Formats: sequence, C-alpha cells, structure tokens
Amino acid sequence: EEAGERAVSASLHAQAATVAETKLGDVPSAITHLKRVVELESRPDALDALARLSTAAHDHNAAALYLDRLREMADGPARATITLRLADALIAAGKKGAAQHRLESEVDRDPEADHVRMRLAEIYRSAESWPLLAKLLTEGAMHAPDKATHLDRLREAADLHRNRTGEPERAIPLLEQASDLAPDDKDVKLALADALGGASRFDE
Repeated sequence: EEAGERAVSASLHAQAATVAETKLGDVPSAITHLKRVVELESRPDALDALARLSTAAHDHNAAALYLDRLREMADGPARATITLRLADALIAAGKKGAAQHRLESEVDRDPEADHVRMRLAEIYRSAESWPLLAKLLTEGAMHAPDKATHLDRLREAADLHRNRTGEPERAIPLLEQASDLAPDDKDVKLALADALGGASRFDE
C-alpha cells in the first residue's frame, strides 16, 4: 500500500511539474516537483526532464547527476545517447576527466556505439593523447559503418604512429590493412613503403 501511495504522489508531482513548466513558465517550481518525483520513484522521464531543465538553467553539475542516474537505467542505443548528453554536461561543468571516463566505459560496453567513439576521439585530440587516439581509431576501424570510414581510421591511426606516438612500426599492419582495402590508393602504398623502409624491411 505504501508503494502505491508513493506512486500516486509521484504522479501528482509529475503533473504539477508539467503545469509549472508548460502553463506557468515556472521552471524552478517544475524542478522542485520533479525532484520530489525522483525522491519517491526513479522515473526515467522525470530524470530526463530534470537533466533538460538543469541544463537550460546552466546547472551542469545537477544535469550530470540526473543523467548519470538515467544512464544506469538505460540500455542499447538509448544508453549511448544519454552518455553523449552526460559527457557534454560534465565538460560544461569543468569535469573533462569524468566525461572521458564515461565515454571510455560506454565504448568498452558497446563497441558499435560509433557516435560515442567519435566524441571520445575529440577529447583525445584536444588533449593530444595520441597513443589513446591511435588505439581508439584502430579498434574503431573494425566497427566502422562503411569501407571509406574503415580506411580513413586505419590511415589516421597509422599516421599517428608514424608521427606522434613514437611507435612507427605499429603503422605497418594498419597500412597493410588499408592497402588490402584500397589496392589502387597510391598514397597508402607510398605510406606503407615509407613505413617499411623506416623499419628496415626493404625486402617487403
């Protein structure tokens, strides 16, 4: 019975929040009612609304907290989308390290979440974390949505190894894969020849 009463109370607060936001334009009141909703029951729609309204109010720390809770309740593509919103909220709150961690955990959980992978790549690029970026792109090549993207990621990862990571020999297998994908690509052939030469594998 108590659970039923909590559900009824939560629904009443949810209705009050909708009225406050849409009819009265009273966002602080809507947030207050929604907070009461999630205290009574962890409702995804209420957490989503709290994150949205907190973001609009530039309270990015609060938005991140609500999105973190919402993320734990989600699965599949919805979780990936929430993770992107969470990363944006954390970055806006000045917590780039936490944003990076959430994105990394989501890529590990779902390697097919390509939008999450590319958002993480942006963070690695801005931080000049070249070894991490090269690894991310190499793994991402296997999950690329098409041949062109697959090739682009192999080439970028190879270029990073040749010029940024200090491990030029790691570019060779990537360029060999790229050459198999695009046997008529002269740039790939030249890069592979250069990488093989640099590794003293002239006979190949």
